[in-house]
Amino acid sequence: LAEEKAYALAQTGEIKKISKDKELTILLLEAREQANVPDNRQEGYSGLGIRVGVIDTGIDSQHPMLLGSISAQQDFSGEGTTADLQGHGTHIAGIIAGSTKTGGQLNGIAPKATLINAKAFNQNGSGTISSIIAALNFALNPDGNTYTDDGARIVNMSFGATGNFSGTALETAIREAEAEGVIIVASAGNCGYESPSASCQGYAGLTFPGSM
Repeated sequence: LAEEKAYALAQTGEIKKISKDKELTILLLEAREQANVPDNRQEGYSGLGIRVGVIDTGIDSQHPMLLGSISAQQDFSGEGTTADLQGHGTHIAGIIAGSTKTGGQLNGIAPKATLINAKAFNQNGSGTISSIIAALNFALNPDGNTYTDDGARIVNMSFGATGNFSGTALETAIREAEAEGVIIVASAGNCGYESPSASCQGYAGLTFPGSM
C-alpha cells in the first residue's frame, strides 16, 4: 500500500490505526536456545561417545534427524513395538541428539550422541512404575552383561506425576542409578504455579521425579 493511499485511508475516520507491514523471520527453532544452552559444538562438545537413555513413548528410528543414532532399543510399554506411536519420545530424542547429517532439518544439543530407546509409555502417553523401572534397568545395561560397556551415561525422563513417591521402588531405582554415576535428567512437569495443566488436579509445583 503506497504511503499516500495509507494517508488517505487514515483521514476517513473509519481507520483506527495503520501499521507498517514488516518482514519477520522464525526464531528459536532449536530447543538449545530455549534451554539457555550455548552452541557446545563451538567449544568442541558434540556428544560423541556419550550414550543417552530415553525413557519415553519410543523413538521413530527412521526419522531423518535420528537415522543411525539408536544403539539399543526395547519395548516395556506392552505395545509390542519400540516405534513411537505418540510422538513425544521422538520429539525428545530430536532435542537431545537430532542431527542434520542424514537429512534432518536441525541439530539437537548433542548431535553425535547415541540413543538407547527404552520405551515405557504407550500411545496414550501412559506408563506404569514397573515399566519405567524395567526401561531404566535396560538403559543402564542393554545387553544384560555387566562386563560390557554399553549402558547410558545419561538417562532422560520427560514425564511426571503428582503425589508422594518417597520410598517407592521407582525412587529407589533412580537413586541406585545415580549412585552408579549415571546422570538422571527429569522434567519439571506441567504443573507450574501460573498455569498448571488440568491433569495436575489442583497441584502446583514440580512433579516427580523432577521433584527429587
